[in-house]
Amino acid sequence: MNRRKRQNFLTKRKQNTRNVKKRILVIYNGKETEGNYIKALKTRYSATGVIIKPRFENKDALKLVESMKRLKEREENNFDEFWCIFDVENVTPEQFIKFINISKKEKIQLAYSKISFELWILLHNQYVENSMTVNQLSQKIKNWLGNYKKTSIDWIYEILPLTNIAITNAQKLAKKYQYQNHLNNDPITFMHLLINSIR
Repeated sequence: MNRRKRQNFLTKRKQNTRNVKKRILVIYNGKETEGNYIKALKTRYSATGVIIKPRFENKDALKLVESMKRLKEREENNFDEFWCIFDVENVTPEQFIKFINISKKEKIQLAYSKISFELWILLHNQYVENSMTVNQLSQKIKNWLGNYKKTSIDWIYEILPLTNIAITNAQKLAKKYQYQNHLNNDPITFMHLLINSIR
């Protein structure tokens, strides 16, 4: 193969590699907020390989991860990555250890937030490292966005351009903790890992 043909081959190969979309299955433990956010993100980054499925396991994080385990057994050949989005709220140490162990064994990725998904939303506007209740987080978001309602989608399109800020803040927060997977880490979110995988 002469030099020109080789260069053309490598160029086409690189282009093809860039165009390959990761196939990602995402399930979440929420009503609308998380699903609407990921759908908007999927559109923004043309992430056609992302499939979103709600799983209402009564806000039970362990049951959600177990549900993904069953899904993965059926869908393993159809997806490259498997992600769970959920809040770590009212989780016992035993439950926490179980879903962490399952995720490691089954290679399931966890994009959990403590205490809630609202933390991830707020990180688009400011860095916070003090523990807050869901109501306190929601109030801070309302003070910032004004029109914030969990069932609305307008606020989602306001925060999407600020994604890089949220990622930086989430990374800074994660570095604060010596042990990344620990129940006592509060606040904490790993949504930025999922976002980096999608885009």
